[in-house]
Amino acid sequence: MFPVEIKQYSKEHNRSCIRIFESNTPRYFAEDEQEGLELWLSGRDSGHLAYKNTEAEFFYVLEDKGLVVACGGYYIIRGSQVANLVWGMVQC
Repeated sequence: MFPVEIKQYSKEHNRSCIRIFESNTPRYFAEDEQEGLELWLSGRDSGHLAYKNTEAEFFYVLEDKGLVVACGGYYIIRGSQVANLVWGMVQC
């Protein structure tokens, strides 16, 4: 039996996160929000910040038996001690 694992997001998780988003559309996300997720993942994939007002961004996936079943993260707003959650979702 494989344990459930939280892993730092990497490029190999991109399609899985898009698939999870799609499983939540339209019930929890509007279709036009996918572009925002893709922008966020593109930043993660290239090692650049996706949002202009952030000083740090973090994203993780949850794997169950080797399959990505959830993802989510947070970012820290530049010049503050405020962090916001971003793109948290589970496979529907």
